[in-house]
Amino acid sequence: MNNSQKRKIWDGFVRFYHWLQVLLLGGLWWSAEQARMELHMAMGLCLLSLILARIVWGFIGSSNAQFRHFIAHPKQAWQEFKLELKGKPAATAGHSALGAYMVIALISVLLLQLGSGLFISDDLFSEGPLYHTVSEQTSLWLKDLHHSNFNLLLGLVALHVAAIGWFTLKKRQLIRAMLSGYRHSPHSPAKLRNGFIGFVVFMLMLGTMTQLFGDYFVLDGL
Repeated sequence: MNNSQKRKIWDGFVRFYHWLQVLLLGGLWWSAEQARMELHMAMGLCLLSLILARIVWGFIGSSNAQFRHFIAHPKQAWQEFKLELKGKPAATAGHSALGAYMVIALISVLLLQLGSGLFISDDLFSEGPLYHTVSEQTSLWLKDLHHSNFNLLLGLVALHVAAIGWFTLKKRQLIRAMLSGYRHSPHSPAKLRNGFIGFVVFMLMLGTMTQLFGDYFVLDGL
């Protein structure tokens, strides 16, 4: 018997994090293409603050946002993948096992991308806030890493978008759920925390970045 009901599965901060991350990633790509490096650095620090807040939320946030609850054994992910191929998706109250691995992969690659960007220079007008704390050789190595890691990031984003597109065709309504917070599910509601707490954590992280690297948030010519 199908006892699926409309339940709230995503708290406000998880949804805020997801969509602001999408906007910032688009802005970072555009600013790099347009050589708007001041804007690129400011948005990078903002995204770093957001990801650090999400990591904190992964320990103190809603039950289905906590890393210890949604990281599954590889065998479970493999079984889930086989079910997907058979058209029998595993019902979950939050991230699926495959989705959880994608979250971890994206956070890890983004941390590497943003972290390396702190130590590099564009050789013309701008430098990362920690550029002078490392040797020139180390900075050049991190610059190469920043550029090559971007290709990995693009691959993960493309895979994620393709998966969401596939699930949308299958009428899984994942996008709607990430907008509204609600989805039909047979599972008991997740233990959600007030997303405003996560927003406060983000503002604290952003305030810390502003205190440390305030000059990079001052944009000329806007």
